[in-house]
Amino acid sequence: MILPTEYKIIETPCDVDYYKATMKAAVLHWYPDIEVEYAFTCRTPNIDFRPLIPDIKNQIDKCADLRYTKEELDYLAKVPYFKPSYIRYLETERWNPADVTVTEKDGNMDVRVRGPWFHTIDWEIYLLAIISECWTEWNRQKAQIDLQEIFCTAEELLKRKLWLLQKEAPTLKFVDMGTRRRAYKTLQKDVLKTILNVHPDCLAGTSNIHLAKLLNIKAFGTVAHEFDSAHLAFTHPLNAKRMAMLRWLEAFNGDVGIALTDTFTTDHFLTIFDKMLANAYSGVRHDSGPWEPWAEKILAHYEKLGIDPKTKTLTFSDTLTFPRMVEIYNKLAGRAKIGFGIGTDLCNSLGMNWKPLSIVIKMTKCNGVDVLKLSDDISKKTCENPILYEYLKSMFCK
Repeated sequence: MILPTEYKIIETPCDVDYYKATMKAAVLHWYPDIEVEYAFTCRTPNIDFRPLIPDIKNQIDKCADLRYTKEELDYLAKVPYFKPSYIRYLETERWNPADVTVTEKDGNMDVRVRGPWFHTIDWEIYLLAIISECWTEWNRQKAQIDLQEIFCTAEELLKRKLWLLQKEAPTLKFVDMGTRRRAYKTLQKDVLKTILNVHPDCLAGTSNIHLAKLLNIKAFGTVAHEFDSAHLAFTHPLNAKRMAMLRWLEAFNGDVGIALTDTFTTDHFLTIFDKMLANAYSGVRHDSGPWEPWAEKILAHYEKLGIDPKTKTLTFSDTLTFPRMVEIYNKLAGRAKIGFGIGTDLCNSLGMNWKPLSIVIKMTKCNGVDVLKLSDDISKKTCENPILYEYLKSMFCK
């Protein structure tokens, strides 16, 4: 075992991204009886996870003990678009380790999640945080580096990045979205504390509900790809994105309004993003492909619809670094509201010989139907059915 058997990476159900809690509410509203399947993918080449399997399984088993506290439920109850019935559900919610299978397959690790959508939705964040921390600790022990040295190095690197923001883009603000890719759970908390001490004006908030509550900062989140992908099982593929966007708006009476553009490519998104939807959503999020042509397409689309882009938010979340945030912000400031959600470069920047993992867990089936995410970057597409992939690529990518 790499970690002490009593150590818990996920200590509270609130150690999850805010968008998951939001999406779970929408799923319970619309799809309480839908079964889904998720699969783990590592985009980083030549990584052997098999030595980590015993620790990963041990951490999954510990999730069976997770319970919302009264204080956490009271905190979530203050979210205006969370209905009392949803909070009552959370009070009784449990996480079943049997929904997750971790096995050796084809000389590596295979991770699957199967079960009711609303019941399994949190596992993506829990599993990615578990896998990332186990990987970091395994590398630390192999390199025989003291944990305190890692934390000190990470803090120094972070301070340099914050000084860069103060110098090059003092009004830039970002949201911490590092839970899924963090090196250690305690490091994510230390990162936020350092930001609050060094340059608090740059921190718009965090996607982590537990840390938002603990540090009294704002919790943020937007819709995820899986909500779009699932709708391939409910309607014609060309209608899936529009159906998902309309149902998201209705579930929250229009309160949660940043649209994700690239699930079936941004070009397809713009064909259905009409004036009604563009007015209803407060902005859009970039998560794949070159950012500059994407931004120009979005700005031109708003203008074509007769909407002032300065009233809308363009949020960026694709493999961000601090220099890239500065570049984007300084090129687009004044043309629209600009936001950022940054993860790996914030919570897994250690200055060590090993690199952070690029790992995801994506929905592969909904109600027994194969689903996918196309993306604007082919390296980020997720699909386990090659025939379906070619068919839908020909449909969406014209």
